[in-house]
Amino acid sequence: TQKVSGFLAELGGGVAALIVPNKYHYMFIEPWRTAFPETKVFAEEHLTRKQPCLANVQILNDSSPSIYAQNIDQIVFRGNNLFQEAVFFHEAHGSLIFTDLMTDLNTKGMKLLPRLFLRFEGISYPNGSIPRVYRCFTQDKAKARDALQRTRWWRP
Repeated sequence: TQKVSGFLAELGGGVAALIVPNKYHYMFIEPWRTAFPETKVFAEEHLTRKQPCLANVQILNDSSPSIYAQNIDQIVFRGNNLFQEAVFFHEAHGSLIFTDLMTDLNTKGMKLLPRLFLRFEGISYPNGSIPRVYRCFTQDKAKARDALQRTRWWRP
């Protein structure tokens, strides 16, 4: 984080928010919080209950917090008890930002078995998608469809 904080300082910017969009992206949050102690931290709801380092942070929900609401919209993909993720939309650039939910992996150079598995999952370049295993384990399909519909309304 020291390199990154130095890079951000060179750009003349600071860090307004640290975001933990799903339960797999929290491992380096403590060094970032140390480097930017005044920064607001937002995290996926289930993770705030399971990780002590995230116990007192703001929970991500279906509306952007005021700190970035003018620039970025968000929604939490729910319906899957094993995995939920906040997804973001930057309207000025028309960019839809996923972390792990939408995957598009380049399988060039991979061994046959992993390449076939990723193709079966539907997450290999150039036809990335939401992994099949996520869709299979989504118990509340209506909630997931609602989130997907909202991302379509954004017209990324």
